[in-house]
Amino acid sequence: MVVNNQSPVHRAVGWCGATSDDGPPAIPPLANTPEDADSLILKGRRVVIVEDEAITQVQLKRICRLAGMQVVGQAADGEGGVQIALAVRPDIILMDVKMPVLDGLSAAERILKELAVCVVMLTAYDLEEYQDRARTIGAYGYVLKPFTAAMLVPKLQTAYKAFLQRAQ
Repeated sequence: MVVNNQSPVHRAVGWCGATSDDGPPAIPPLANTPEDADSLILKGRRVVIVEDEAITQVQLKRICRLAGMQVVGQAADGEGGVQIALAVRPDIILMDVKMPVLDGLSAAERILKELAVCVVMLTAYDLEEYQDRARTIGAYGYVLKPFTAAMLVPKLQTAYKAFLQRAQ
């Protein structure tokens, strides 16, 4: 996991007003109750993970699979992320902000010029300038590390729902 010189951040930032400083939210309900239709929105979605830290890649892959998504590509740098995204044309891209070769924001910007895809930025850096740039280029979410499945999955559901609504 990326470690910076700031105090640890234990919240996820979302653009739909979902910010929590009180720890992770409750685990989402099981997918067979009527009130949790959003939990099905990720089922079968094709996702590309672009993350330079191997342990975080493994964690993201596990979370995506548990949420019913298909991991169709992985890259450890922004340039590789652009190449794999353009080749496999996923539904969702999980993109780290700080990576070698090409940073995640620049990679996401290049991808979004070519593809209509739901990009969610992942980072250990709670900097307003990064969040502003992510919004400007068209990312659908910004999630702070460290995260858990209970924190990340609802953010992905919200981001993908917003992506689908904007596509209509």
